[in-house]
Amino acid sequence: MSQHDDLIGENLARLRDSVSQTELANRMRERGHKWTQPTVVAVEKGERPLRLGEAIDIAEVLGVDLQDLVDYPAALTFYNQMVRAEESRAQMLLWAARYEAQARALVREAAAYRKETGESVDSEIEDWGIVTSEPADHLDSARAALLHFIEYAKGGPERWASVRPIDALISRYEPKVIADGEHQAEA
Repeated sequence: MSQHDDLIGENLARLRDSVSQTELANRMRERGHKWTQPTVVAVEKGERPLRLGEAIDIAEVLGVDLQDLVDYPAALTFYNQMVRAEESRAQMLLWAARYEAQARALVREAAAYRKETGESVDSEIEDWGIVTSEPADHLDSARAALLHFIEYAKGGPERWASVRPIDALISRYEPKVIADGEHQAEA
């Protein structure tokens, strides 16, 4: 049938514990279901789907929660959670590598900007935890930047509102509006 039928069957076999297949079939017949011992075998093998009314009655007969019939075993749930965590970790490492490459490019661009204009944007970049005194290829790893971000995040909303390096950098180079409505780039 389906993997759900297999799961329900495995759970039924485990949950009926000391109740025999024949005894379960008899108790289900007492509740109006046309069950025999081969019916129990078929359900436990996943060859016959369990109807909702039957599942409710089985849960009552066995003294278990209905949820117990459809729960995945703890080992499977744990394995699935491990897979999801590993996928998240892989994605985080990918993003960290991208961040590291972008941080190195930012330092190179800041050096080019400093060379071209004579102005430094090092303080704005260092607010991000990126040290500009080192060559771009010698920057701390993304892991170090991530740890810096975690420390920043621990500061809470009060710190977040007061320290926004990107806002400082943008406002520094944003065009200013002059009296007649025209924009003038800051020199």
